[in-house]
Amino acid sequence: MNRKHIGSYAYVNVIVQCLYIVWNCNIYLSSGGSNNSNNNYINNVSKLLLLTSKNQEQQYFAGLNEPWIMEYLMELNIPCAACPTNIQKRTIEEISCRLNDMVLNQRVGVFREILPFALLQPYKSFNNSENVQVRKEMRKILSLYAQVNASVILSFDRPIPTWMGPSSSWCPIPPLSNHSAWNQLRNSISSSLANFIYWLSSPNDNDYGIDMKKWIHTHLILEPWNEFDAVMDTNCKFPSNAPSASRAADLHSHIVFALEKLGFTKSTMPIHISPSISGAQGSWVTYISDYYNAGGGGLPNIHWYGCNASHLEEKVKQVEKIIPKEYIGKLVLGETGCSRVTKECKSINSTTVGTESTRQTFFMDVTKSLRKSCIFVLFWRVMELTNNKPPLGCEASFGITTANNVAYDKAGTSFFQLLGGTGLNQSC
Repeated sequence: MNRKHIGSYAYVNVIVQCLYIVWNCNIYLSSGGSNNSNNNYINNVSKLLLLTSKNQEQQYFAGLNEPWIMEYLMELNIPCAACPTNIQKRTIEEISCRLNDMVLNQRVGVFREILPFALLQPYKSFNNSENVQVRKEMRKILSLYAQVNASVILSFDRPIPTWMGPSSSWCPIPPLSNHSAWNQLRNSISSSLANFIYWLSSPNDNDYGIDMKKWIHTHLILEPWNEFDAVMDTNCKFPSNAPSASRAADLHSHIVFALEKLGFTKSTMPIHISPSISGAQGSWVTYISDYYNAGGGGLPNIHWYGCNASHLEEKVKQVEKIIPKEYIGKLVLGETGCSRVTKECKSINSTTVGTESTRQTFFMDVTKSLRKSCIFVLFWRVMELTNNKPPLGCEASFGITTANNVAYDKAGTSFFQLLGGTGLNQSC
């Protein structure tokens, strides 16, 4: 495709064999990381098994990808050159309304946000005034999640700010032979992420009285890089071996090391998952196996798009056979979905586009069949996008239910009721 979107190579790889720019993570093992301490923190996953809403204990299994932070920043006209286009402006009031409906009424308590590195820290000095202002706005949305005890997978992706490395914002991974360039990129990212989490954990008058430090330890799930295996190298080659599994492990361990240097311990560290894997390099199984063999840590984290739940179940079974024993039953399916047939999104020769009936079956089957294998399954968006400029094609018609402020459709109502929710729409 000729446009950069938030989302998954796993989706585009099935629809068309064409270039799709996505987010993923690559690692080369070197000194400075702390694999032993890394494993200490990532094994502390029991707190994920029972998460609570304000009113009662509830095990949250199904979740949603919602780039609400980016959409709120877009509403504020905060610039981000080359940032993804498959988002739309949203006010903080709309986000708060929809979030409360999902958590309190529909029993959805797990969400995933993707932040571009270029928005996280546009300028090299962490305390640059513009960096600080953007962080404050991001914090407002994260505080909304904390207010309702929602869990958040916080992932990061391109574009890359110029200060992080010598390469372009969307083609940032140096060749495997260029260790110094990789080390520069890895260290810049590790420092930026760790400083942001440390800053977020500090008390703030605008957090609605929430203890953010406690919420970070129990509800914030840190994903170093979205779909790292699909990131292009500095020659803009795709797929490339530059975002290797060993580099993914290296990045993860250096982020943990950077957090430790800032004083995070086993009792304060956020929850860790691996960089998400899209299958861009040909095999989920080989890449994930290589990642853990290289010292990588965190819960296994994959993306898959399609409309046939049995195909997804088979992929999950394959991954379960090769992951460390302590992670069996704790796989994170970070992105999945089936797009709805529209005049802009045709179903011809596509395994990721379905009718409303097909989508309803997919949502129900996945929610029922993966509970023993996955700790979380996150679908792409609550609702379809209402904007389609520039034309987004099938990107616009993902979503559990139809467009904003229209009553939940049959598939959406059935899905929410299966989770124990009301299935009744709340206009926001």
